[in-house]
Amino acid sequence: MFDYGPVKPAVPDPPVRKLKIEADGDPWKGLVRPKIRLAGRWLERAGFKPGNHVQVNTPMPQKHYTPPLSRFLVCALHHQAKQRGIPMTRLANEIAQAGLKDSPGWRMAEAQQEAMQIRESATEYRTK
Repeated sequence: MFDYGPVKPAVPDPPVRKLKIEADGDPWKGLVRPKIRLAGRWLERAGFKPGNHVQVNTPMPQKHYTPPLSRFLVCALHHQAKQRGIPMTRLANEIAQAGLKDSPGWRMAEAQQEAMQIRESATEYRTK
């Protein structure tokens, strides 16, 4: 293939790239599909080589709000979980459960979960 010589990052690449979704196809026939183009030396500097395979994970639409944690809390969770030898998510669940158990919000969530389980089991019986 082509060899452009050694890759020297002059300026550090940003860890996140924003890409535009382009239209691909024939708009007159209504055959337009979304397309993302990835090209550039930044890919090589990020460790991608021609012929490599990548996997794209598409996020599932969320049905509820997921609040982001501050970087400090994530850092503290990371170190505490590492010290205890457990996954961060397990530690976060334990901490949240200990802080919320028996609160009004906890009881409301339990009632909502029970109602959803009843609806799901009713749906199962109707479809069989």
